[in-house]
Amino acid sequence: EKKALKLNYLPIPSTFGVIEAGGEQYIIADPTADEEELMSSSFTIVVNDKGMLSSIEKPGGVLLQDGKLLECIERSKARVGGVVKELNNAHNNRTDNNKNKAK
Repeated sequence: EKKALKLNYLPIPSTFGVIEAGGEQYIIADPTADEEELMSSSFTIVVNDKGMLSSIEKPGGVLLQDGKLLECIERSKARVGGVVKELNNAHNNRTDNNKNKAK
């Protein structure tokens, strides 16, 4: 018997990469495979659908320059509304398609 999975919140991950060049660090969001080859390290920030920080994973790599992590946390929080909207739209479209198939 199928049971719906009940989540208290929706985790929304954002992955960032660090590229170092000329003594500077450049942070890129959602790096491509080509960008990953140039990266010194990467990290993932997870916020929930309420915009609250859930976790940070940074498995080694270079130290981040002052303020870079906080900047990325804010960027992660800023994208929550758009991601939730897209997920809701996809869910509603799928639900509508399933209802139409059942007719």
